Amino acid sequence: AFGKKIHRIYHRVWRIGSQVEAVIADALPGIRVVKAFDKDRYEVRRFASKQHDAFRASMQASLLSNTFWPALGLLTMASTLTIWGYGGTLVLTSHGQALTVGALIAFLTYAGRFYEPVNQLAQMNDQLQVASTSAERVFEILDARPDIADREDAVTLKDPRGEIEFDGIYFAYGDNDPVLKDLTFTIHPGEMVGVVGPSGSGKTTLINLICRFYEVTQGAIKLDGVDLRDVAVHSLRQNVGVVLQEPYLFQGTIAENIAYGRPDASREEMLRATEAAYALDIILKEPDGFDTLVGERGIRLSGGQKQRLSIARAILKNPKVLILDEATSAVDSETEDRIRRAIESLVENRTTIAIAHRLSTLRHASRIAVLSKGELLELGTIEELLELDGLFARHWTKQMTTASKPGGERTASVRGDKAAADAPLEKIARLTPQHTALRTKDGTWLSVAERDQVLFEKLKPARAYPLTAPSELILFCDHEDNPKAFLPEARALDHESYEALDRCLFWRYFVPTILEIQDLAKETDSTTRWEVVTNRGPHSFLVKARHDVRSIIPRRLLLTDSQGNRYDVPDYGELPVPSQALLERMQVV
Repeated sequence: AFGKKIHRIYHRVWRIGSQVEAVIADALPGIRVVKAFDKDRYEVRRFASKQHDAFRASMQASLLSNTFWPALGLLTMASTLTIWGYGGTLVLTSHGQALTVGALIAFLTYAGRFYEPVNQLAQMNDQLQVASTSAERVFEILDARPDIADREDAVTLKDPRGEIEFDGIYFAYGDNDPVLKDLTFTIHPGEMVGVVGPSGSGKTTLINLICRFYEVTQGAIKLDGVDLRDVAVHSLRQNVGVVLQEPYLFQGTIAENIAYGRPDASREEMLRATEAAYALDIILKEPDGFDTLVGERGIRLSGGQKQRLSIARAILKNPKVLILDEATSAVDSETEDRIRRAIESLVENRTTIAIAHRLSTLRHASRIAVLSKGELLELGTIEELLELDGLFARHWTKQMTTASKPGGERTASVRGDKAAADAPLEKIARLTPQHTALRTKDGTWLSVAERDQVLFEKLKPARAYPLTAPSELILFCDHEDNPKAFLPEARALDHESYEALDRCLFWRYFVPTILEIQDLAKETDSTTRWEVVTNRGPHSFLVKARHDVRSIIPRRLLLTDSQGNRYDVPDYGELPVPSQALLERMQVV
């Protein structure tokens, strides 16, 4: 009875504990909204209320547990006293004939040995109930079956062409009304189809079905003639790249986020993908380049920067089917135009589905599908839809200030915009180290020549991977920080060119190297004072937070002090033993 009752109470403790964690997980990511609406006290009260419920549930469990032990002890003591009383009476009244003193003592000893494991088992019961309650919650998740699972005879895609066919599909969330109704059309291999429509028309639901986040209620979606339900989920998603409306970056470096879809991609491939997404300016503005930490959910970057990096991630994956869900929703007009031109080259030989509210984003689409209330209302080229003068034409008129007259003038405007956007993209040049000559010019600038021909008169170098690969992928930029060329490997240059490059990079990436740590002490709970000897002399500085001591590669540390200055520990295992002891004592390593 005790076990069942304490089990129920522990279930309640864990359930309320989950609610407490849910309040924290809900409030912290939205801290800016909380601050903006002055809801700090409300969130504190909400947390305190849940925490009070958790405290009461825990106290109830403790009360029951602590009541059980005294009751069990009282029962044990009562039984021992009963044996003493009854046995002692027998010894005294029978003068040792019915029960001797030795037999009584032996019986009490046996009883004590019996009670000891009983008490231990009873004590373990409480711990077992805690463990079993936790295990139930874990197995509840482990035993959950995914809604989308592979069939036994699931097909693995091999070099798909990218033809997508929607064959009379219907879809509804649960028992609600259908979100998509009798949707039928085909997207040909390599074709870019734009999907537009009012909010709630089913555009995002459509791409969720293509990725098999949900299964269609009726009908079928086919890839190269194969029903998606017959395709292995892993194989399908390997061939589909998605840029979501709300860009999401994981905690880590820019490089790790771009390579998320292809961890084996080379650094040069990541550079080209970033260039195609017009995101190289992000790399050049950050002192750590691709090694820059983006923070939780990319909080250290702006919305437009996160969007461009998510586009670079999709480009690097090089999928056969590309889905753009409002890919330019978080960027300004100039960046949108750049990304639109980059997407034009990206979609070559690739089936692309682009959802957009900004209709200008779809000027290069082969066809436009117009959805309304889950139904396919219009389908055709931009010119055909403008001539149709339906829903698409009305939206286009509202968005395009040049579209003031119906018919021919609108079509002409569209063609004019296309011609303007067809300007060739200037890609940064790849220099061959063996044939490249670099010479210092005006101290921090370089002239770049290849095969005795001067390519650039005045460029400044920057490292793409200053922390993890400082000699790989050196970018060369003009006075406006526009990248013009890159060098895949600096160490392959001739001696004179390498020396010139190294002198220019020294002033940009000057970081003292710590040779010895003389003292390391806490100033506050989060702040530590460092007394060190560097290759540039002794230094004393404050480090504000633990994350300002960053582990780059095994045994290498990079410190950032309260003034933003940096200090490098190439290998803390090479420091003097007392310095290593200080790091270990302060739990830095």
